[in-house]
Amino acid sequence: MHFLFISEGCPTCFFAQKILEEKDDAGYVKIVEVQFDSKTRTYITYVDGEASGESPINKVPAFYNGKTEQVFTGEKAIEEIINASWKT
Repeated sequence: MHFLFISEGCPTCFFAQKILEEKDDAGYVKIVEVQFDSKTRTYITYVDGEASGESPINKVPAFYNGKTEQVFTGEKAIEEIINASWKT
């Protein structure tokens, strides 16, 4: 499985998600929202609106390629999505 980590208010995340929506019609990538929890001072991940634990990343956008087990952040995440290498 592949994951795109995004956060509200992140323009680069918005851009990455829009590209993904155009390219990922088969649902190869799961969108994961990352939010900072001020009480615990940690980043928490949300999948389909439900909290799913502490985030393994703290910089968004981030793309996790499950096939290669690599994490790409920032512009590299967008490049990975544009190249759509997870479909090969």
